[in-house]
Amino acid sequence: MLDMIKQTSLELEIIICYQRIDTMLEPTNVQCKYLIIDEVQDNSIFEFIYLLKYITKHAQSLFIVGDASQTLYEFRSANPRALNTLEGSGVFTTFKLTTNYRSNQEILDFANVVLGDLETNQFAGIQLQANSLAVPTAKSFQEKVTLDYRAVPKLTSFVAQDLAGIVGRTISRYVDACLARGEQVCFLAYSRREVTVIQTALEQVYPQRHVASLVSDRVFATDVFSKYIKLYWNDVLQVQPPAASFVVTQGIKDNLDKLTKNAGNQKVVFAVIGMVQKWWLENAVIIRGWEQLHQQGALTRDDFFERLRDSLLSFEIRHNAVRQSLVNQKNRDRKAKNAESDADLVVSTIHGAKGMEFDNVVVLHKEGAATTQASRREFYVAFTRAKKTEYILSYGTVKNPPIESSYAQIVSLLTKRDAQTAARAAGVDPDLLDDDGADPGAFGDFSTVAQAV
Repeated sequence: MLDMIKQTSLELEIIICYQRIDTMLEPTNVQCKYLIIDEVQDNSIFEFIYLLKYITKHAQSLFIVGDASQTLYEFRSANPRALNTLEGSGVFTTFKLTTNYRSNQEILDFANVVLGDLETNQFAGIQLQANSLAVPTAKSFQEKVTLDYRAVPKLTSFVAQDLAGIVGRTISRYVDACLARGEQVCFLAYSRREVTVIQTALEQVYPQRHVASLVSDRVFATDVFSKYIKLYWNDVLQVQPPAASFVVTQGIKDNLDKLTKNAGNQKVVFAVIGMVQKWWLENAVIIRGWEQLHQQGALTRDDFFERLRDSLLSFEIRHNAVRQSLVNQKNRDRKAKNAESDADLVVSTIHGAKGMEFDNVVVLHKEGAATTQASRREFYVAFTRAKKTEYILSYGTVKNPPIESSYAQIVSLLTKRDAQTAARAAGVDPDLLDDDGADPGAFGDFSTVAQAV
């Protein structure tokens, strides 16, 4: 099948490289002694296998850096447990990078609570620490991390009915305060649909501000030609070769409602007709030559129709590849431009913001009992994009969700520690402040309150 459509896949490419590694010739300029790979958590299992064989062949030293809790590309065969496996193999010397140079400790405390629920971190046991000596207090935590939880009857109705209004009436006050300080605000959401709703609401509330979007345009591959061949090729085979091309072009136009779901969209219709015309203009001379060869008896009827079919399929494949390449380049250019524009307001999916940072972040978070590990990892990434403050707009169908109780517990622990610190400063025995018999120094040895949580 892949040979027919002249396509490949990431998995297939890496397997072929693995099979040919002993005989594969490489440019001399890639020869080196050290191989360093960042964001390695997004490697597939087979890429890890190939990587180990590659460095063995070249006798290289390997350095890999990654965070299993930020694995977001399982749809590309990345496995969040791969790093844990390598760490426990005894082959690698492991260094834990726990100091975060982006966010303050208040933001990291909240993220550490989420990180504690991640299976990937149960092995690594990492607690993030800010590169600051400032000690969080209950007041500073609530100032820098805001949790706004909304209990809703149905999850499906929140985005369509409530989200825009909350952005415009409630979150806008948070945004106004950030903008007044001359700081940027980024809105992160799980899906494109959610980002679109947020962007529309922001553009209505802030018509004078540029809302930069980091969301990439999607490319939908056309399958009109291949679907026509699948459904109507027998119609083409009923005519003589000189009439076959006309039957194909007319057949596609006459059956658009069966070949595309958007046959009622004039823009789509014009695009398909233009594609058919372009195919004919590029291949007319060749097809006429095949017709002449058939008339001369040098090309059988079956061979003619096979060549005609392959011409249609090859054109469709090239057409999709060109569109994909153009849109990819457009997306890269637009994302780079928006990322460098220092726009006051930015919107993005969580995937699109991976590896980036912003002054302030608003995260749309969906709470649910069936929240998967993949979803938790994604929100962990979202919760660690902010440098100064973050606002979590969470919604779910339960009244007392885990995220709300975790937030309250952090505030409670910080409040208790604040009181104990004040008591010590005043020369008062902190034991006198305890109501629950807890050790008053319970948090003295922890760099973050999240460890106690």
